[in-house]
Amino acid sequence: MKKEVDSETLKGLKEGKISSFESIYQYYSGRVYNFINSIVKDRILSKDLTQDVFMQIWDKRRGILCDGNFDSYIFTIARNRVYHYIKREMWIQQYFEAEAKEQAQYELFCQRVRAMEEE
Repeated sequence: MKKEVDSETLKGLKEGKISSFESIYQYYSGRVYNFINSIVKDRILSKDLTQDVFMQIWDKRRGILCDGNFDSYIFTIARNRVYHYIKREMWIQQYFEAEAKEQAQYELFCQRVRAMEEE
């Protein structure tokens, strides 16, 4: 295994070479996983988000700059995937909390209507 990813490997990735992608995956996957897991503290979720990072790298490989800082590039993707996940989870939680509050208000309304009907 290489000690670091060089410009030739990045060029190969950009050209769609599976071997280049595999080299990058071998070099970065553990580091990306550990970075993500340090934030989300969930092994399964960390594996899923790590997979998302590498899927995005493959999908956007043609736009990668071969002379840029790939460390920054990949960890920015990882950070953004985590932030996107957290933002989505917060939105879902807020949605369900609002739904629960609305349901409680509706049930209270129904109780009051029943009480008025019994009078």
